[in-house]
Amino acid sequence: MHANHGRRDRRPVFRRAAMLFAALAVVAAGCADVAGDTPASAATRAAAVKTFLPNAKFDYQISTGYTPASGVKVVSRDVKDTPAGLGYDICYINGFQTQPDEKGSDGQPLEGTSKWFADDASRKQLLLPNPTPDYPTATENQQYSKPYYVDPGWPDEIIFDLRTDAKRAALAAIVGKQIQACADKKFDAVEVDNLDSFTRAYSNLSDRKLAREGKEPKEGAPRLMSKSDALAFATLLIQKAHGLNLAIAQKNTAELADEGKAAGFDLAVVEECGSTSECGDYAEVWGGNWVDIEYSASGFSKACTAVKSKISVVQRDKNVTKPGTDGYVYNEC
Repeated sequence: MHANHGRRDRRPVFRRAAMLFAALAVVAAGCADVAGDTPASAATRAAAVKTFLPNAKFDYQISTGYTPASGVKVVSRDVKDTPAGLGYDICYINGFQTQPDEKGSDGQPLEGTSKWFADDASRKQLLLPNPTPDYPTATENQQYSKPYYVDPGWPDEIIFDLRTDAKRAALAAIVGKQIQACADKKFDAVEVDNLDSFTRAYSNLSDRKLAREGKEPKEGAPRLMSKSDALAFATLLIQKAHGLNLAIAQKNTAELADEGKAAGFDLAVVEECGSTSECGDYAEVWGGNWVDIEYSASGFSKACTAVKSKISVVQRDKNVTKPGTDGYVYNEC
């Protein structure tokens, strides 16, 4: 999910296979310190992270940073921003899919954007391919949604291919640079959007068509990637964060809350548990170590009723804008 938007719950055959895996091996070498962690060392590093502030007033500022309302202690901001410094700072990054295109001051695509991946012979092979390039995975931005599997609701964001150890290691090295940037800026934790990306990558064309139209395929619809793929990749990111003394938040995916916590996530950043009636599921696993963002008045009311005494629940506008902007919303219960 791009930092300018709220998330509503975030191949072609290559003949030179030997060149692909050689290239991936080089990138994967940068992850050797992560992949080589033992459970004991990972646990030790997790113990060194800053403890979350349960039920502390929260603000979600992933579009742009601004002075929070009085009493706010926990703030989430984009990696390109700086910490608020009010108690506990969470750093937002895209971890399971690309960022929408954006250029740097030199006119070149910024690292981690769709174009940065797609324009490079080795990096584009880390993107999940569209099994039917003649039928784009989204109605918009078909330069990406024809060859690659974009997130149906976010056609500027291409889902990462997490199906092999080599690709997971290569991607962890790339995403790891963003995690490093969070640590360098002195954030306390990182939220990695979005663990459930794999759930929107459907194997069958009929299901892809439904998703493209904004409809939900039947429960249990086969997918191109598995939860095991997602959790294996998440484990690499968890180890990277803990190695930098950063806590790391699971982003959404109530059905994997137990497994996410077991993998090493320290807290959760959740969107719309009121709207999806999943607040109790998160509370059962995370206690007070999570926050919830709602984008509708009805979802906000439901979430406040369900978990008001346990965590901070906020209502934000879907574009996560700053005060003074048309459409800005911030409520907290």
